[in-house]
Amino acid sequence: MILKHTLLLSASFGALMLMPTLAVAQDAEGDDVVAASEGETVKRLGTVTVSAERRDQDLLDVPVAVTAFGDAERDLLGVLSANDIADYTPGMTYQNDPNRITIRGIGRLDNAQGTDPGVATYVDGAYTSETAFLGASPIFIERTEVLRGPQGTLFGRNAIGGSINIITKRPEFESSQEVRLRAGSFDRIDGWFTTTGPVFGSDKTAYRINLAGYGSGEGAQHNTLLGNGPNAGKIASASSFWSGEIQLKHNFTENISVWGKYFTSYTDTSPSYNRSNAPFARDQYVDFYGNPGVAPYQIGLAPNASFGLNYENPSLGSGNIHERSLDFSGKIKTDDVHLFTWALDWETELADFQYIGTHQNYDYDSLTDYDGTSRATHTLGRDATGAIVDTGVPTSTFYVNYIGDSKRWESHEITLTSNDESQLQWIGGLYYYKERANQPFALRAPMAPAAGTPVSVTVNSTFDALGINTGACFGGFAPDFFCGIYPQGEANPNNDFYYQNGRLYSKAYAAFGQLDYAFGDRDQFNVKAGLRYTKDEKRGEEVQNNYVYSPGADPYSGFVDALVWYQLTPNNNTQTLEDEWNAVTGTLGFNWEYNDDSLAYAQYTRGYKSGGFRLGTLIRADDPATPYNDQISDKELVDAYEVGLKSELFDNSLRLATSLFYYDYQDLQVPVTVVNPVTQISQSRFVNVPESEAIGLEIEALWQPTDNFRLGANYAYLDTEISEMFDVVDSAQPGTVLVSPIGNTLPRSPKHSGTAYASYTLDFEGFGDLTLAGDVVYTDDQHTTLLDNPQRTVYANERANLRAIWNNEGGDWTIIGSINNVLDDDTPNTTEVGSLSQGFQRLETLNNQRTFFVELQKRF
Repeated sequence: MILKHTLLLSASFGALMLMPTLAVAQDAEGDDVVAASEGETVKRLGTVTVSAERRDQDLLDVPVAVTAFGDAERDLLGVLSANDIADYTPGMTYQNDPNRITIRGIGRLDNAQGTDPGVATYVDGAYTSETAFLGASPIFIERTEVLRGPQGTLFGRNAIGGSINIITKRPEFESSQEVRLRAGSFDRIDGWFTTTGPVFGSDKTAYRINLAGYGSGEGAQHNTLLGNGPNAGKIASASSFWSGEIQLKHNFTENISVWGKYFTSYTDTSPSYNRSNAPFARDQYVDFYGNPGVAPYQIGLAPNASFGLNYENPSLGSGNIHERSLDFSGKIKTDDVHLFTWALDWETELADFQYIGTHQNYDYDSLTDYDGTSRATHTLGRDATGAIVDTGVPTSTFYVNYIGDSKRWESHEITLTSNDESQLQWIGGLYYYKERANQPFALRAPMAPAAGTPVSVTVNSTFDALGINTGACFGGFAPDFFCGIYPQGEANPNNDFYYQNGRLYSKAYAAFGQLDYAFGDRDQFNVKAGLRYTKDEKRGEEVQNNYVYSPGADPYSGFVDALVWYQLTPNNNTQTLEDEWNAVTGTLGFNWEYNDDSLAYAQYTRGYKSGGFRLGTLIRADDPATPYNDQISDKELVDAYEVGLKSELFDNSLRLATSLFYYDYQDLQVPVTVVNPVTQISQSRFVNVPESEAIGLEIEALWQPTDNFRLGANYAYLDTEISEMFDVVDSAQPGTVLVSPIGNTLPRSPKHSGTAYASYTLDFEGFGDLTLAGDVVYTDDQHTTLLDNPQRTVYANERANLRAIWNNEGGDWTIIGSINNVLDDDTPNTTEVGSLSQGFQRLETLNNQRTFFVELQKRF
């Protein structure tokens, strides 16, 4: 399949490569095309500056597939979130919950501690594993650049799929201020303010202060609360957020300057909940495949919350897919956010020296309703005939899911960059990264009795407490457990029935360099070669505890015992994993500027991502069925081959960029379910997919034939295939069904995607101008895992957005009105699969519903 599509795409790209002939011919004709119609002159497209190769260059001069957004462009296009950036970047997708970026089929499939993203995000040159800054307001951001394809030389850490560079607005010596206010759907109000200028009139030191905040009175989902509880009303509410940032810049001389910033923020909000698109499995039910089933009283470690439930799934019965019924609305809080970044720039006669350092930390806590119902307790069970009866034994089904994430990291980078006008240009540098992180995860039953003082039925990995006989039970006639005597388990103050934690300590080191040499009668040809050596070290500590909570019946003796919790895992159930990886990556390329406004390029690049482990799952090292090296995944590598063309045509009124690429992708890291060859039990593992392939074509076009009219589009064709992989368990099917992923697509890789957008400006003499803009976004089917089945498929969808932007004649006032998702498309952003007791139903995390806002901007 890949070969067939390679031939087709090569033919298509060959036709596009005829454009140099058109461009050269047009250049020879001179400036004949200067007017679109009488009274209207062609407006040339402005220069777009990017730093994709670690120096400021015109977009047309950079032999890299890159999409760039300036602040004004983001307002015009309505690019206000990570999803919007993905819509306007060919080959990029974004998953909201958990946050994952994928470019050309490469990203991440697990957010557990010990794993890494496949697309690197840099803010002011400093690496971050978080994506929150992609949604920062344009008032604070100078530009956002998305580099597609492995950036294995100049942006090494986790840039195997690509890199996103966010450059904030810096302090200026000319005083100015700007304020923006926005009001919109769900009673949400946002505000932003920025001010910059000299410090006490200095011509050496300047500052910038940025403030932001928002709050909302309603949520995007409605909690019908058909059962008991105090939290009826709106959920998924962005309740409150604030942030502050201060920057200082000081010029010691014309050639030496320092810059630094401090950022802090606080978020307190309620979570959104995925939608089950099937009835609750209350008693008798039919699963996704049409198989009849009986809802069990117990699911694994705890009672089934929907057992005998007396109401229907509200997102089905009411016809409103945004309705839920929960007895706990949940809370998400991010605090202790502190970000320090600093830089020293020194221009010497030999080269430009730059040092960038950063220290960042945050704490994240999430408490959400785990059971998905508004029933906190019941007294139901089954009699001998299987009928549901009232047993009189109370069962708490008030379950809470806790996720924490505490991270501290720092990085330091030194670069030397040539600054002369010679044919040979070079850059070299050293890089260091250090991270400490802690990620607890728990399932809790806060209202259950005796949860805090469990007894143990397993005191170590080989000794079963059920065999203990101290003579205390009938004089030793029976083992202790027969009389309800058990060893004491570990303290369980949060009433967890499942708990895990992963603590990560990692370091990375790198050295890199790249040479560019221009030749030809006007230096129109260029060759480049770059290398990077990277070493990653990781050490992980994990802990796990499992408790059986079954108040209806004692799971071992058959006696009713509502007061005892049983700890299944041994005390101090911990383990340490440790490994290191290294790689030499780089690039080799050739490009040709066949006229002043056109560039053709071809390049080979190798990308790398370190290996890792999925901390918290605690597949024990002393289990012979899962030896130590089977718990640690190998590094990822990709060999990428790409040809591209960039050009501005028709007196610079049309900008076109195309690229064609082929990837040989090795050892993709992925969580899967496999059958343990010794125990024959299905278990979750973090493994490597040995071989995958991808081929793609990307096109970006922007046409501005007149001062008032703009028309643009981007399109991506992406054909991916898993070519080598062992069989895995399909957890979306009943029983232990082994399936082969070979031939399936890579996750989050739609075959076709694209966006078309247009704007037209109406001029009103004396009253400013009004721009009307809109866009339509299309995304093809995509799968969320290695397995291509309906529960894990996000189906093809289209969305439309409209905007109106008014500017006064002086340019200091702006009003923006926007309607997003005009047609209220309810396609999910991602999907997952429910358990056996839920009938393997499809669980959906929905995209944003139709929203609107009005924004006022004032510049001083």
